[in-house]
Amino acid sequence: MRSGEILQEIEKGREDGLTFIRWWRKENDFSDYELCDRFVKNSDSFHEIGGFDLLNLEQMWEVLKRWTPSGLRRIRTARGEQIEWHRKLPDGRVEVETCALTPEAVMYIFDYETGGDVLC
Repeated sequence: MRSGEILQEIEKGREDGLTFIRWWRKENDFSDYELCDRFVKNSDSFHEIGGFDLLNLEQMWEVLKRWTPSGLRRIRTARGEQIEWHRKLPDGRVEVETCALTPEAVMYIFDYETGGDVLC
């Protein structure tokens, strides 16, 4: 399957709040998670893909929680639902960050916590 074939499915999925994509190569040796917008922007219609799943914010939150079972929680504030993230810094210190619960924030935290290395 070529990434160009997936673009129509992504457009349909956006209407249903599916803002993330998990895709894998034909060799099925790893999975990658991205915001659909980033996938579309970087897609090469000749890039070969083994398969994909579209995810909504709640599903991606669950994926993030599996990778980072501690140090994350959702809180309600006057500004709406927020993420409280206890981020471990390279020097070993822990910094507490609070940000809005958005697809972009969840993806940023996921990328930071996994270091971009996601295996099936």
